[in-house]
Amino acid sequence: PTEIRLTRSQFLGLLTALLASGVPDVSGAQGQRAKATRKFAAKGKDIAVEKPSTEGEKTSQLESVNWQGNGFYTQATETQGIIIKAPQTIDPKALERAKEIIDRMLGRAQPEVVERMVGEDAQLAIIPRGAFITALPEFSHLRRKRDPNGNPYDSFAVRGTGAIRGKPVTATSEENLLKLRGDPFAAEDITVHEVAHAVHNLGLTEEERRGWERLYRKYRGNFQTVFAGTNKDEFFAELTPSCFECNNEIGGE
Repeated sequence: PTEIRLTRSQFLGLLTALLASGVPDVSGAQGQRAKATRKFAAKGKDIAVEKPSTEGEKTSQLESVNWQGNGFYTQATETQGIIIKAPQTIDPKALERAKEIIDRMLGRAQPEVVERMVGEDAQLAIIPRGAFITALPEFSHLRRKRDPNGNPYDSFAVRGTGAIRGKPVTATSEENLLKLRGDPFAAEDITVHEVAHAVHNLGLTEEERRGWERLYRKYRGNFQTVFAGTNKDEFFAELTPSCFECNNEIGGE
């Protein structure tokens, strides 16, 4: 993989903004958010952007928030006010590992960021090893569908997705959490990446998101050969693993 090196001041400036969610006061063009969820075969990850929902999808999402009323999920734990849930087949160690990751990430965030996520009913669901993301009730409507690049949702190319407003469930995979043999994304931490999308979409204010878009536009030239350069959403979600020293493409100084 390509290693991108910024100057110390550039890199530390970006990470300081990430950790504190402190973004300079920006004005001007806000940019329009994409209105469809896109996936990229290069990493098999969602770009977690807003997407209109059908009435049926809204109903499914509301039902998923009450995990205890959904027979699919039989295990759950909670940390930072966020529910981590899984079906019966999931190794309980995966829930504990997910809890550790969220604690490590959100323990360094401003309290207001966590409060906004909790207010949006942010949750994390774990995809069983050997199952597709469409096995989760929140994503079952994607069965027999393909993403814009032709990748089936019913495949192992998609092992996680980040929450967006109105759809507060983030997904990650059991094999990646437990570092099981055969994980196609063993070099990455899917949970950190996807929870970063949730932080970006549910935890930051509109002003902060616009600020991060400005940072992306300013620095994207340094990330043309890696996934972080895809767009403003992946810029945030990929710099986050760099902050936590688990990005297989971008190495810090």
